[in-house]
Amino acid sequence: MFYSFERLSSITLPDSLQTIGRTAFGNTGISNIEIPQAVKNIGSYAFSGCKKLCTVVLPDSVFSIEEGTFYNCEQLITINLPPCLKTLAPSAFSGCKRLNTEIPVGMDSIGPGALNNCSSLTKLWIPNVRNADFGLAGCTSLDSINIRSAKTIPNGLFSNLPALKYLEIPFTQNNLGMFFGSSCDNTKGEYLPITQYSENGKSHTYYIPKALEEIVIADGSETLAYGAFYNCSMLRKVTLPSTLNGIKEKAFYGCEGLTDIYVKRALPPVAYSGTFEGVNLFACTLHVPYGSKQYYEKATGWKDFYFIEEEAPIKIDVTKNIMNAGEILGLTECQYGDNVELEAIAHSGYTFSAWTENGNILTTDRLCSFVAESNRKLIAVFVPTLDSNLIQASPESTKVSFTWEKEADAASYKLTVYEDAAMTIVVGSQSFDTNGNILSRSTSDSISTVFTNLTEQHDYYYSLKTYSKNGEVLSHYIGLFSTSSETSIKKMETNEHNLEITGYYDLNGRKLAAPKKSIHIIRYSDGTTQKRIVD
Repeated sequence: MFYSFERLSSITLPDSLQTIGRTAFGNTGISNIEIPQAVKNIGSYAFSGCKKLCTVVLPDSVFSIEEGTFYNCEQLITINLPPCLKTLAPSAFSGCKRLNTEIPVGMDSIGPGALNNCSSLTKLWIPNVRNADFGLAGCTSLDSINIRSAKTIPNGLFSNLPALKYLEIPFTQNNLGMFFGSSCDNTKGEYLPITQYSENGKSHTYYIPKALEEIVIADGSETLAYGAFYNCSMLRKVTLPSTLNGIKEKAFYGCEGLTDIYVKRALPPVAYSGTFEGVNLFACTLHVPYGSKQYYEKATGWKDFYFIEEEAPIKIDVTKNIMNAGEILGLTECQYGDNVELEAIAHSGYTFSAWTENGNILTTDRLCSFVAESNRKLIAVFVPTLDSNLIQASPESTKVSFTWEKEADAASYKLTVYEDAAMTIVVGSQSFDTNGNILSRSTSDSISTVFTNLTEQHDYYYSLKTYSKNGEVLSHYIGLFSTSSETSIKKMETNEHNLEITGYYDLNGRKLAAPKKSIHIIRYSDGTTQKRIVD
C-alpha cells in the first residue's frame, strides 16, 4: 500500500501482477498508470483520492472493478474500459468530474452511485444491463443515454439531468415522467413541470428536462401505456420499434411539439382515435417502412396524419477490397427488421479473408448475416493466393517466359509482371487474343510472352486476367517467380561434377521432395544454382 506517498508520481508494475489490492495506491500523487496484462481484478478504493491521476490503461483481462476503485479521481479523463468488464461496483467512478468514457457493450451490472458526479460525462451507452438502478446524480453534462435492454429501470433514474437531449430505453407500461421523478433543482428553469395521467384517472407531476428532444423506444417493447407521453410538449422526434403491437389512448396527448414520428413496423400497431390527440397532425410527419404507406393510410389513428412518408429502403453497401477478386451474393436493399444474408465467393487466385465495417472485423466466415436496422457499408476482404493455378513461369537470370492453357469463352488475356508484392510497380504488361497473338504491350523489348531486362536473383509477381468478348473478367490468376543468377549458372557449368546437390526446385522456386522429369533449378552445396533438365 502507498497510502502515505503523496509525492509518488509514477510506478512500473511487474508483469506477473494479477491483482491490485484494496487502497493499493489511494491518495498518492500518481498521474498515469498502465495495468499489467495479467491483472484480472482491481480492489476497492485502489486509486481513490488520486487527485492527479489523469490516464489509466487497463488490459483486456480486467473483468471486475470493485467499490470506489477510482473514487474522487478528479483529474481522470481517459480510461479504456475493456470489453470483458462485466461489473462496475458502487461508487467505482464517483466524483470523477472530468471523466468521459463509453461503458462496454457486455456490461451486466452497474452499482449504485458508480457514476455519480461525473459532471463531464456526455454520453452513456449501455446496450444491455441487468439492473439499471445505478443513479446518475451530478451528471449535469449528460446529453445522450442509450439503454437498449434492461430488466428494470427504476423510477427517477434520469432525474436532475438538465442537458439530456436524447434517450433510448425499453418502454412498457410506464409513462415517461416516472423515469424522471417529481422533484429537482429547477432554480435555473431547466425543467418543465409536466402533469401526466394514468388509465385509472390519477395524475402526477414530474420534472422533465426542457432539452429532451428525441425518444427512441428500444426493440422488444410491445405496448405503449395510456398517457405514455402525456403533455410532453418538448419532444420533437419519437421512434417506435418494429416489435410494437399497440398504443393505448392518449399516449401522445398534448405533444404539440412533435415534428416527426418514425415507426419501424410495416403493419400499423393498434391505435385509437385519441392516441395522437393534441399532436399537430398537419405539421408532424409520420415516417413508415418502405411499402407500408397504404396500410397506415387506412388504420385507425394513423390515417389522420396529413403527411405519411415511406422511408427509403435500407441499403447495405458492399464493396470488395480487390475489384475482381470474387462475387457477393445476397440482397443489398431491404426493410427495417429484415434478416440480411450475404455470401462472398472468391475467384481463382484469391481466398476470402473477412467482412469488415469501419475498420472492424465482423466475421471471417464467408457467410455474413444480421438484422437490418440502418444503412451499412461493408467491405469484403479478399487475399491473393500465390501459385494457385496452372500457369507455367520459366524464369532465367534476366528474363521470364510464360505458358498457360486456353480457357473456354476467353476472348483475350492480359499478363502483367510486377516488382512488388502489392502489385503497384509494373515491370511490363502484354495483352493477347484468344490464339495467343499479341494485341498490345507496354515494353518495347518484349516481342512475345517473354519479359526481359529483369534483375538477377529477384522475386517478381505476375497477374493474368482472362476477358470475355464483353470485357468482363472471367478469371484472374496471380503468382510468384524468382530469377536466377547468371554467375551461378556459369560456375556450375565448370564445377557441378565436383559439388554435392542439396535440393531440387521447380521453376516457381518451390522445393521438391524428389526430382521429376522436367526442367528444374538445382541447388549445390556451395549455395549456387543451375537450371537443368532432369530425365
